[in-house]
Amino acid sequence: MDHLRNVFTSSRLTLSIIRIRTRVKHGVEWNSFPGSVVHGILGFHLKKSVCIEPSGNCAKCSLTNSCPYAFFIEAARLSVLEKEKQQAYERQCGLFLPKPHPICVSVIPCSSSHSETESEILVELIFFGAAAERGVPVLLAIVEAFKEGIGRQSVKEKRGSLEVISLSNPVTEKQILPESLRYDQGLPFVPIEWSQLAASHSIKSGMEFTAPVRLQSEGRIRSVLPVSDLVLSVFRRVASIALYYCGVELPFDYRPVLEKTDLLGPLALPKRASVSRYSSRQKTRIQQDGMTGVISLPELPAELLPWLSLCQYMGIGKGTSMGFGRYQLV
Repeated sequence: MDHLRNVFTSSRLTLSIIRIRTRVKHGVEWNSFPGSVVHGILGFHLKKSVCIEPSGNCAKCSLTNSCPYAFFIEAARLSVLEKEKQQAYERQCGLFLPKPHPICVSVIPCSSSHSETESEILVELIFFGAAAERGVPVLLAIVEAFKEGIGRQSVKEKRGSLEVISLSNPVTEKQILPESLRYDQGLPFVPIEWSQLAASHSIKSGMEFTAPVRLQSEGRIRSVLPVSDLVLSVFRRVASIALYYCGVELPFDYRPVLEKTDLLGPLALPKRASVSRYSSRQKTRIQQDGMTGVISLPELPAELLPWLSLCQYMGIGKGTSMGFGRYQLV
């Protein structure tokens, strides 16, 4: 199964990590999972800054193919060419690949209910492949959103606000000030190749889910799952991002690996996290429970390590664009 080790060689397989260091100017009361709060205000301000459709309805707009809001926030839609690629990949590899969102938003720490004035919060944005070329409007929108207000607003108190101190790339350690961002320029950071991330970790014995993971079966969050299901989630997540945002069809046969992992015992996630958020678009509160904690990994095929290492930056399960399903190998 050496082909599993060597599938990330294309220079088009990249992602861009941007960490936004912020200082709390007025205490933030998080009304739900911080990642979904930031994702929500990002969507609101991004649409506010770019939308020219009077009704605000994306379905009525003729410019959705070039619109940053539609691209990053709306449910991902398949073009005719992407549909053909999806069907061809399923025929070739037997793996159905839904189109994911091109961005992952995470807040560190991700489990706080309140952030004190003058404390610092780190917001991490990860753009996949070619999505980085369209990322500056996202950064400008999030800087503006933090100034205007974030989190719950009580009767007597105004909403919390954040001051962006700097933006940085954790790999190159380059930093810039938010004032240097320009609409007519690309992201000011060099993308990182997947091969570098996949090869940067040694063998580990566990996975720590630092944000709730939402793997579902028949509409229910799973607390126990076979190793093969976990591995399949990783395969599908990595391959789908490669196909839709990097233009690379990863040539691998996942079935022999699943046959091996089918022989291993189930994994149990120890802790359930109750999470909900209010969707202003859908005008309703949405339950987003997930599982957290550390799971011990059995002895897995060595070929899987690059995939597990890489997928730390992508997350698995539902809600990954809001930071759900992020983990660390431990």
